[in-house]
Amino acid sequence: MLFDAHIRAFTAFGGILKRGIYDNMKTAVDKVSKGNGRVVNTRFFTMHGL
Repeated sequence: MLFDAHIRAFTAFGGILKRGIYDNMKTAVDKVSKGNGRVVNTRFFTMHGL
């Protein structure tokens, strides 16, 4: 659902954001480590190439 919502928004606005900030939500981050360590969700990461 999140990915579909992003794609629909990007289409409606005629482009994509330079930067998006997400607060460790499970859809974007699979694992949070100490400090700045993150394991980013693969499907979410591949969306950056739209």
